Amino acid sequence: MKPSGIIRLWGRFRFLWNFAAVYVSIWVLIFSAITAYATTLAPWLRDIIGINIPFYAFVAVIVVSLIIALIIEHKVTVPGQIAVTNEQIYKQDNPLVRDIADLKKDTVGLKKDIAALRKEIAGWRASNEINK
Repeated sequence: MKPSGIIRLWGRFRFLWNFAAVYVSIWVLIFSAITAYATTLAPWLRDIIGINIPFYAFVAVIVVSLIIALIIEHKVTVPGQIAVTNEQIYKQDNPLVRDIADLKKDTVGLKKDIAALRKEIAGWRASNEINK
């Protein structure tokens, strides 16, 4: 089934949104972290537990947590996502898959032609050595 109409439009929207969502997520994370620190976390730690954590320490914990998350994403999620994407490319009748199959057929034919030419050249060489 080749997607068309609204399915294709939805696919384009999702494709572009995936790229834009990275920037939106960064801003949401920054503003959420600042809000959580200022309204909830800092007062709770100061009033209930008696610990005063400066904002830079809070940011450092967030940055380290993000780095750990990025490492996990790089090592675990991305390889799995690429494997699933490759599988879907073959399942969804991608034209590139057909082109690759055609190229494989052409390659087999070319290999047979090369083998025949090698035999012919070897025969010419043998006949030229006999004639010398």
